[in-house]
Amino acid sequence: MAYDRPIMNLFDLEAFASVVETGSVVAASARLHLSQSAITRRIQNVESELNIPLLRRDTRPLQPTKAGLEIYEHARRVLSSMNDLRSAFAEGAELSGEFRFGITRELGDLTLTYPIDRLQSEYPRLKLQAIAEWSNELLKRVNLRQLDVAVALLPEEIVLPEHVAGDVISTDLFLVIASKKISFKRTCTLKDLSVHPWIVNPAGCGGRELLRGTLSGNRLPFKIGVEAYGVELKLALVAKGLGLGLVHPKILQASPFRKEVRVISVSDFRPRISTWVLHSPQVGRLSGPITSLRETLKRRLSLTASAGRNDASGVELARN
Repeated sequence: MAYDRPIMNLFDLEAFASVVETGSVVAASARLHLSQSAITRRIQNVESELNIPLLRRDTRPLQPTKAGLEIYEHARRVLSSMNDLRSAFAEGAELSGEFRFGITRELGDLTLTYPIDRLQSEYPRLKLQAIAEWSNELLKRVNLRQLDVAVALLPEEIVLPEHVAGDVISTDLFLVIASKKISFKRTCTLKDLSVHPWIVNPAGCGGRELLRGTLSGNRLPFKIGVEAYGVELKLALVAKGLGLGLVHPKILQASPFRKEVRVISVSDFRPRISTWVLHSPQVGRLSGPITSLRETLKRRLSLTASAGRNDASGVELARN
């Protein structure tokens, strides 16, 4: 049978997936070492074969259409399976290619370098791409297959999207903190705290969303004093007395500002949040690197917690 148009193939799917992941034809051509016209032609092959538009060309960065997003998810699974097949039959070959992972900004400064060191040692031919981003954005990127794995702070009971799997490596009680310059009762309520402003991370932070939702559910105001783009900046502002903060205990234990703040005991607010390792349900050849990442972070978080408990001069509870 003769065809009057090019037939879609794996190279076409790879070009389309790269455009979705990078957001532009220019970036995809640089990634695949192809001309921009070649990338465009390959995407047109897929659209012609399926007879549907896959990209919204009026947006920057380029975004997939609803059908394009569904095709992209299928394409990532196909391309991943092909990489697994090549790896399985490449005798003695070391794992190579890209490994894209992200860590929530709330933990990034504390933990990001440790898994990179181990991954480089265990998989020297693997090209690592690491980012620090807020948890909700990381979840979105894993769901879109823009990341192979991500470490995010999310509620333990969260229902993950259909195309995302995950493991909880720790669950911690977030701490409400204030400057030692401010006097508080030994035990406060959320209503007591609602008169104070909060120093918060930008929208998308799991802790911020948890705090906002709890205050809203109790019909209490959520007063933002400062949006701080950085965990240490947030802690520095709390230490100066500019507002209250909500912080992961392991971050506080490792912070140089821990001696300048105190933990506020809140009788009706005990926010628990979990550290999740998120990935595709089908990890294939990347199961080894994902396990390495998970175990390194689990050990690192455990060591940080132990160090904090042994620091007797650290964080104090509020006193009258």
